[in-house]
Order: sequence, then structure tokens, then C-alpha cells
Amino acid sequence: MKNLFNISLIEIFGLFLLLNSCEHKPKELIKPAGKDSIVINPDPVTNCDSSIAYFKNDILPIFTSNCTGTGCHNAVDRAEGLVLTNYKNILKLTDTQDPKGSDLWKVLVSTDPNKMMPRAQRLSASDRNKILKWMNQGAKNDSCNSGCDSTKFTYAADIAPIINKNCMGCHSTGATKIGTYNEIKVQVDNTNLWTDINTLSGPRKMPPSFSLSVCDKKKIQKWIAAGAPNN
Repeated sequence: MKNLFNISLIEIFGLFLLLNSCEHKPKELIKPAGKDSIVINPDPVTNCDSSIAYFKNDILPIFTSNCTGTGCHNAVDRAEGLVLTNYKNILKLTDTQDPKGSDLWKVLVSTDPNKMMPRAQRLSASDRNKILKWMNQGAKNDSCNSGCDSTKFTYAADIAPIINKNCMGCHSTGATKIGTYNEIKVQVDNTNLWTDINTLSGPRKMPPSFSLSVCDKKKIQKWIAAGAPNN
């Protein structure tokens, strides 16, 4: 009988290959695309064009601020079975061939209190027109670089517009109102404002369905560090 210590390296390698060939790995399952599949890859980021309504810059913040609050179309409450926190789900309500005939447009312009959305307060004409423009332009999953300058961070010109655009739909009422400077200053002093916008996931993340741009966060951070002046 051959001594185990005299087995050659070639024989050991052959034994390894034999044992490895006996391992049965499950084949990767590739699910076929369903008939309702939607391509959600975003278009490349481009320089902003004022004639275009961009999904991530203009449209998503409208839905986040006005449609995804408590009891509405967020991932937890799922009012009417809708979660309007992402491009794929919002796109399902649009009709790029007939934007004004789409389900989305009908509820935005309805005067019936049982059908209109949002229920609490209709979107401004400006926001409705942005959504209509976006649908007319193909309802793309696009974004643009606005050339944000983080060295500018005055309250009136920079901070208030960021908060109004991204937060006021949810925080115009309730315990954490931030519609005025004094209300925002309270959230600055208790550290909630910076903590929430700088949280990447979980219930404290604000806005819940996307993050502010790095530039906008830097503006708020610098404004807070300067004492959050009402300037």
C-alpha cells in the first residue's frame, strides 16, 4: 500500500478536481421580464435646461412633499395601494401619448373632493404645469446638474427655497411645522433638521424617498454653523 505521505502533488490536485466536480450548484434563475416591466435606468445627468422638467430635480420633490406624508402614498401606508416614492410607480399613472387623459392628470385637476389629489390642498398651478410638461416631454427618468454653489447660504435666497421645495408638503402642518424661519430655527436648535437630512436610511431619513443634493446639504450645514441667521 502506498504511504499517504508519498502521494505526489499531481495526485493531490487530481483528487481535488474529482471532489469539486461532485458539488452540485443550483443554476441561477433568470426571471423573464413581465408584460408590465418598465425600464427605470435614469438618463445621464446633464446641465440643466430651463425648458425641460427633470424627474429627479423637479417632479420627484413635488410628489415627496405633497403625496407621501403620513396616511398617504408612502411605503408604509400605501393609500389606495399606491406608493409614489419612485419613478417606476409614478410612471404607471402617466400616459405620454395623452398626458391630460392620464390617471395622474385627472386627479391633479379634479374639483371633486373625493377624487382630487392631494386631498388636503391642491398642487399649485406651477407644480401641475411642471408635471404636465414632464409628461409631454416623455416622462423621462432624468436629472440635471444645476451648478449649485455651496458658498452661498443665506436664509432667504438659499435655505428657505430648499426647504420649501423638498419639505413643505409634509411639514406645513403637524408637530414639526417648518413653514417659517422661527419654526425652522426650532428644528435647528434641537438638531433634528441636520440629523434628518443627513440620515441615509430609516424612519428619520428626510426627505424619505430621496436625499438632498450634496450641495444643498453643504449650504444647510454652513448656514447652521454660522448660527442659522435670518438673513
